[in-house]
Amino acid sequence: MKISDSKVPDKKRRLLEAAYAVFSTKGYKNTKIEEVATEAGVAKGTVYRYFKNKESLFFELCQVFIDQMESEFVPLCNTSLFEFYTTMMAAMEKDKDFFLMFMEFWSYGSHAVMQEKFNGLYDNIRQSLVSLIQREQREGLIRKDVESDALASSVIALADGLVVQRYFCPGIDVLDVGMSFWKNIESGIREKK
Repeated sequence: MKISDSKVPDKKRRLLEAAYAVFSTKGYKNTKIEEVATEAGVAKGTVYRYFKNKESLFFELCQVFIDQMESEFVPLCNTSLFEFYTTMMAAMEKDKDFFLMFMEFWSYGSHAVMQEKFNGLYDNIRQSLVSLIQREQREGLIRKDVESDALASSVIALADGLVVQRYFCPGIDVLDVGMSFWKNIESGIREKK
């Protein structure tokens, strides 16, 4: 993962990118701070200059991950539901470590900090999708009787389900499976002409 936030100092950015690489390979629990420092090309003490401990590094990385997901996906809600969905699937497929890191964050979902972070992410994306769906309903592209909240949650659930499948079945073609399923969804929500 490349961190695109220009406000993050260079060394801290390198540490977060290194943590992403190491955590996605070894997992949070099995990672040592020294490994993150080595991956970043800095001394171990440099890590502690920016982060109190491994947990604070993990939580900040999660926030950066979520911020980047939102900055990539929320603007797509100004396009079409189909473009949102296909771009989201392609972005997840492009970064192979995405699936590993997402599952790593999820595995700490019982922690209050993680629940708060993911609740904010899901709420933001869901509300943006609801707006997109309602716009397409007004434009006559989606049937008016389709519940926008339920459809938005279903699109998110489909993406989450594909993340889990990809994690456990690395050979699955997320784009292919996702697009096949999308055709079924789309045939049920589109206005008949």
